[in-house]
Formats: sequence, C-alpha cells, structure tokens
Amino acid sequence: MILVDTWTWIEILRGTKTSEKALEILKQEACVYTSIISIAEISRWAKVNGLDVDHIIEKISDRTNYLELELFILKISGEKHVELRKIKKTIGIIDVIIYTSALVHGMNVLTGDSDFEGLQGVIFLK
Repeated sequence: MILVDTWTWIEILRGTKTSEKALEILKQEACVYTSIISIAEISRWAKVNGLDVDHIIEKISDRTNYLELELFILKISGEKHVELRKIKKTIGIIDVIIYTSALVHGMNVLTGDSDFEGLQGVIFLK
C-alpha cells in the first residue's frame, strides 16, 4: 500500500520526467491511497494555474482511494509536527498529517517533496 503525496500528484498532472517514475511505481501497487487533505492543496494548485479543478479531481479520483482524516491522526500529527520541526525546519502541518496518516496505516509515502527526504517510510522521487 502506498500513500501518494500532493507533490507527486502535481508532478503527474504536469507530466514531468519525475511523473514517469511515479507512475511506474504506482502501476506496481495493488492499493493506492491519497489523503483527503491533499484535495485542498491540489485544488489550490489547479485554481492558481487556471485549470479546471473538477476535471483534475476527477482524474485523480479515477486512480486512487481516499484516506479520510481521523481525530486521533490529527492529534498525533500535531505532536509529530513539533518533533519533526526539530530536524525538518520547513515541514508544514499538512505534510505531517499526510506522513502521519501513512505511518498509522502502515503505508509508504510516495513523494519528491524535500520536506520528506530521509524520513522513514518515504519513497523519495528524484
């Protein structure tokens, strides 16, 4: 099982070289998940870039299962954010929520976002 980070979806939507590698990895996975919180980041990116938000979300929805947020994951994420900021000075709370969701559910995170580099359970694209 793999949890696709927002960064990866944006690379796929942009059709970059990194997206080719990401898509190869995703083809090998039986279960692909995306945190529901990524939809906020993706819709923001689409809007800023003048893209059809609904079409983008539909394309992603065809390729993934959504992982809902749970109260205990949000609680753990707040605590984990404090810990991770000691070693990853710029990591944001949304990234930590995505990361914590993956850890709790026994998934790896697929990303190339430098805030995740070197963290356990991360498949880093770059």
